[in-house]
Amino acid sequence: MPSFHRVLVLLLPFLPACAVSMGTGREAPPTKSTETPPLVAFAIIRKPGTRIPLNPQTVQSVPVVTVPIAPETSPTTTPKQPPQLLSATVVPAAAEAPIVAILRSYVEGRPEEAMPWIQMLEKPNRELVLQLVPALVKASKLNPAQADPKELAVVAEQFLAVANLLNKRAPLAIEKAIFCRSVSDFGHYDPLPDNAVHKPGTMVTIYFQLGNVNSEPTIQSGVEGYLTKHICSCQIRDANGRVLDIESKDKVSRSELIETKAEFSQSLPRDHFLRLWFTAPNQPGKYTVHFKVKDASTLREVVQVMSFRVN
Repeated sequence: MPSFHRVLVLLLPFLPACAVSMGTGREAPPTKSTETPPLVAFAIIRKPGTRIPLNPQTVQSVPVVTVPIAPETSPTTTPKQPPQLLSATVVPAAAEAPIVAILRSYVEGRPEEAMPWIQMLEKPNRELVLQLVPALVKASKLNPAQADPKELAVVAEQFLAVANLLNKRAPLAIEKAIFCRSVSDFGHYDPLPDNAVHKPGTMVTIYFQLGNVNSEPTIQSGVEGYLTKHICSCQIRDANGRVLDIESKDKVSRSELIETKAEFSQSLPRDHFLRLWFTAPNQPGKYTVHFKVKDASTLREVVQVMSFRVN
């Protein structure tokens, strides 16, 4: 079968009712029809993708509507802005330490402005600062090689007052404890050799030099000064630890000797000394002397033990 007829056979089910002759090829006589054949808008597909109108005169033209196409544009981009600089944040300085403000006030000659800052300190520190800062500022402006000796004496006295304030809070200390032949004053004594042997019944002398002593301001007979007072007690023990009765310089025998020394001075002392006497035991042997020194004003105590031999 020719290709044309083959295509036609395939399209028969889709064609409208009409007379199609397939056989000898002779046309059948035309018949009259009272019905108006339906209008067919399109005919047989001859080539893929091609449509041919059968009745061009009956095809109504369809107005072509042109849909405008927006021109291609690139995505809207926001122009880059230059980076903004962060505004500088001013960090407030840390609160000034009271001691800095106090020193500045004294250095600039306005000590009255230091008082509110001094009141901010703890009570025990106020007196210390009131003594130390004026002395420190004054000393910084003096040339020790050329300054008036009286001015240097005033500054030295101020520093001694500061030392006294600190000494009363530091532990009481025994800087020296020495057996001596004799004692005349502070730092003036005649020491015995180490491991010296004492004779039975003879007088034994001990020199004590104290550190971190405290002296309280006082007035005696209308004179301003300082009072330093210590109480020393001692016991003599044998090799077995038994407490012995001993005789003091006043010839009174007791198990514990108590010596009190109160010293008045117009200048503030930096050290203090004690002198203790007792009679050596009558029996030869090894002994120890246990003594305790107490500060009368602050009640601080220090204890020490010394060994000696009687023969």
